[in-house]
Amino acid sequence: MTQRRALQIAFAIALAGVAYNAASSFLVVSPLQPEEAVRRIAALQAYVGRPLRAVAVRIDPGIGAIAVLLPNPGVEGATDQWQISHVQDLQFRERSFVDWIHVSGPEGVQTGQAPEPTKDQLIELAQVDFNLVPRIAANAIRRVALAEPAEVTEMVLARPRNAGAPMWTVTVTSPHERAQAFVDVAGSIVGVDLSQTLRASTLDLYQGGRPLLEIAEAIATRFDGKEQIDRVLVGKTRITVDLAGTGSRTEPVIAYFSDINGVRRNDDTEPPPIQTFSQWTPKYRPFAAREVDWSALPRLVAAARKQLGQPDAKVMSVEIRKRAACLPDPALEWTVELRPESGPAGPIVLDSAGRALRPDARDDGTAAVRFMDDLRCAVGPHAAAMEVVLGVGVALRDPRKDRSIVELAYVDHWFDIRAGSPGPGKWRGLPYEDDWLFDLGLVDDDLIERLPALESAGLRALNIPGGRVAAVTIERDRRRPNEHPLIIRMAVTGPDSGVGWISFDTSGKIVR
Repeated sequence: MTQRRALQIAFAIALAGVAYNAASSFLVVSPLQPEEAVRRIAALQAYVGRPLRAVAVRIDPGIGAIAVLLPNPGVEGATDQWQISHVQDLQFRERSFVDWIHVSGPEGVQTGQAPEPTKDQLIELAQVDFNLVPRIAANAIRRVALAEPAEVTEMVLARPRNAGAPMWTVTVTSPHERAQAFVDVAGSIVGVDLSQTLRASTLDLYQGGRPLLEIAEAIATRFDGKEQIDRVLVGKTRITVDLAGTGSRTEPVIAYFSDINGVRRNDDTEPPPIQTFSQWTPKYRPFAAREVDWSALPRLVAAARKQLGQPDAKVMSVEIRKRAACLPDPALEWTVELRPESGPAGPIVLDSAGRALRPDARDDGTAAVRFMDDLRCAVGPHAAAMEVVLGVGVALRDPRKDRSIVELAYVDHWFDIRAGSPGPGKWRGLPYEDDWLFDLGLVDDDLIERLPALESAGLRALNIPGGRVAAVTIERDRRRPNEHPLIIRMAVTGPDSGVGWISFDTSGKIVR
């Protein structure tokens, strides 16, 4: 028997049982009225004659009915639907001349059309306060805040698939929108789904304004402002935050995201472990959501487009981190990733005032300067180095392990540990002596500024047709360490030949 058919029968019985004048009319009482759900569940309890352990409860204000799914007592795994409706006479309802609660059922539910009534899914209806139904409905309408006048069109009480606590799913609709609120049995809203609302269809966090501020503030509220954020990634419709761990290099970060529906843990992917070489200087420091000037986002996007000469470029992402080194004070950095309609895409790193912090290094002599600045910042100006390969990485004594050499790779203006270790007391598989190491302070700015001239001299001396300098390595002269504190070794390649090598001392004299 369908729901509408049950109502038709209810009307027919009421009309046949009582003589009314022609002006009389009937009212189907809304199940959202105060005490209404309580009365109907009590009527079902009396009719069935046993404690109600339900698979689900569905309230349909549109037809004025409450449907309850109960396990069939005689067929294991089967579910039956019971429906409760309430009819009053509109003219005489103050005298309760006609006030009829009608229970219909059971009507069998086809397998696959209802949850399987397993023991873990059943809800003890005696433990559910149905007096809260009107308040839950009103709060849901306020919380989803649709743009047009809205109403509750369905409320379903059921357990989630993981057999968690019973939850109300409240559906709210308006002429052009639909949303859902998820409410626990105590009446507290624990989540919403606003994906089918007008404001969700036009949401663009890169435009800033109230939507961005509300979504960002939800993070601080969720963690009471005590969150320790390693990274923020702002997308068009949501903000993802990676919460820092305890500082262990192998502990995974925990990812959450905040969008129009609130803050939730992101379990879609397993974040990689933190792999920073924090024994010298930490790469980033944790920060809280309220430290970020969210109102600056549209201005910084505009600054990135202007500085990269891409006024119409599409914003792909905005990353926010607090760099702990190479600045007078720890400060937030905004990495804006753009995708232009034509031409090369480009990230740019800005401070909160819109100043570029780390423009891309170019082959104009500034790359080596930048590399050395970053190296001194990461490992200290006087680290004991084995070799420095400009723009590539460095090998130096590991401050954590005596007599061990560690190799760091230069990636994105920072140094991270390379996989593998040369082993204690060895370098390139051979025992090394302490005088192979040199003070990084010997690689001063004067030497770096003379490198272009040395590269030109190396190309002339090797005279490889079409040759170019492929690598520049700075190290001790292990054959004559007392005579040459440092040598600059260059690898030169040509399009049709192998590799040629040439070494200079710091005065520019060819050594080998």
